[in-house]
Amino acid sequence: MRIISYLLSISTLLVILTIISCKEDTPKPIVTVEFKPGVEGMDAYISSYPNNNYTNRNFGDHPEFQASAWTAGEPFVVRSLIKFNLESIPPSSSVKNAMLYLYSVDNTVNGPGHSTLSGSNAWKLQQVAAGWSESTVTWNTQPAITVTNSIDLPASMATIQDYQIDVTAFVANMVKNPSTNHGLLLRLADETIYRRILFASSDHPDSSKHPKLVVTYQ
Repeated sequence: MRIISYLLSISTLLVILTIISCKEDTPKPIVTVEFKPGVEGMDAYISSYPNNNYTNRNFGDHPEFQASAWTAGEPFVVRSLIKFNLESIPPSSSVKNAMLYLYSVDNTVNGPGHSTLSGSNAWKLQQVAAGWSESTVTWNTQPAITVTNSIDLPASMATIQDYQIDVTAFVANMVKNPSTNHGLLLRLADETIYRRILFASSDHPDSSKHPKLVVTYQ
């Protein structure tokens, strides 16, 4: 009887170990999620225009955002901030791919879409290193940025041109370290006047043009 009981105990233990092993060997599912917020999205442009108190004005509800350098009596630079809420992705996840989609639009104030009037409008995406609020951020209060994982984007080939950007390195870091997710900054590589990159923001009336982030993780 003791031998039988002993054998049964071993058999039970082996079954338990097999079940545990199977659970550990089962891979996590691959998940793809799309972030395309409406007016609740976080994006804003900031302007160095020295007149009309523009450096202290907030443009968080504007239907477009841009990276540009222009003149209106005085030369000025415009940069933009954008952030996606990634809290639904577990920090332990492995980000396989992340693509950012930005859609160009005509702008009735500054002219049609992108501009290379004085030369290349090549631009950059840089990771923001400090918190900011869409409803209060201004040129004078713009957050610091880090050059880590900075992405250089080519000049536009037309006034209306959408961009699809691989931001996997950015998003992987933000998911792994949620406290570092302060979004991204858009700026021209060369902020010489008469150059512009312009996209629809999450406040644009055409929701199909809103910025979109597609993330695949496991």
